[in-house]
Amino acid sequence: MYRPSTAFNAKPRESVFISGPVRHEDDSLSNQFIEACVSAAQESCDKLYDAQCSLRRGVSDLPRKAKILRNERLFLLINESHAEMCRTQLAEEIGPQIIELAEKSEKGVQQLERKANLLRTKLEAAKLNRNSVPSKDMKKLEAMIKAREALEKEVQALGKEIETLEMHLE
Repeated sequence: MYRPSTAFNAKPRESVFISGPVRHEDDSLSNQFIEACVSAAQESCDKLYDAQCSLRRGVSDLPRKAKILRNERLFLLINESHAEMCRTQLAEEIGPQIIELAEKSEKGVQQLERKANLLRTKLEAAKLNRNSVPSKDMKKLEAMIKAREALEKEVQALGKEIETLEMHLE
């Protein structure tokens, strides 16, 4: 894309000096350097113009976008004290259930740990006896390990929920 000042000018502009250009004996060599310099300057100007056009396109709609993105409360349906009261009631209703579920999941994790330890001891005993471990026990062990990991993740998630509820109560 050409800048408007150079879009239709295919020839160089006329010199402002009355005497004209000064000739030297190395004229062809200096002309090459001057032409390279002029073309580099022209490319730089074209890139700057493209960047300016791109920037202008990007920010021309800024006031409208800022108005759209402005966060503003238009309607107040309930007052803040009522919302806080509902939040605390919900925390009081759900809090004990969450704690109970967390305790159950911890017990489940402990049971799975015991079963996993039992299967590990069976595996070690089988290795010592040089007998091959039945694939059924290995599958059981892997399933219990996966279930244990899932329960541990659930315990962590419930712990985070408890913390967020406690923070909302404060």
